[in-house]
Amino acid sequence: MDLTLTPGRRPPTIAAFTLAVLAGLFTVAVRHQFDAVLGAAPTYLVVLPAVILVAWRSGFWPGMATGLIGTLGTYMLYAVESNFDATTAIGRAVFALVTIVLCSALGHRLMRARQDADTSSGVADELTLAEQHLATTLQSAPLSIFDMDLQLRFVRVINPQFGLTRERLIGKRAEDVLPA
Repeated sequence: MDLTLTPGRRPPTIAAFTLAVLAGLFTVAVRHQFDAVLGAAPTYLVVLPAVILVAWRSGFWPGMATGLIGTLGTYMLYAVESNFDATTAIGRAVFALVTIVLCSALGHRLMRARQDADTSSGVADELTLAEQHLATTLQSAPLSIFDMDLQLRFVRVINPQFGLTRERLIGKRAEDVLPA
């Protein structure tokens, strides 16, 4: 996955990291509300949707910040209460880190797809405008331009000559409308 900045893409701003911190803290508060259901086990699943949303909105690194803040906050709240041994703590930390990276990468990819879609719609608008400029230029030029299909029927005519009209030519073969 490409985490470098490409032309036209901005680095995450302070606002993006502020959102990341707030989302991370929010996940800790939400996790705390589920104490009755989840117990004291430091369940990190509450953090993952926030990671995806922040990465989708702001990019990979803000998503990572959300995940790390949410995970560390959850760990600090619940690791003291449930007696972890070192192996369990390391295993959970590795699992949480890998999951956060994957969720941030997913959110980042969704953000890039959204940006690419926005860019491509802008390109389509520019292409339409360029086609309109070309059509206007060709209509004002003293040239007759036509396009024919495989059966040699006129499909597009600009500035018809010899007293012919566009309506009389479209769909007809040249031999049907021009004298031999």
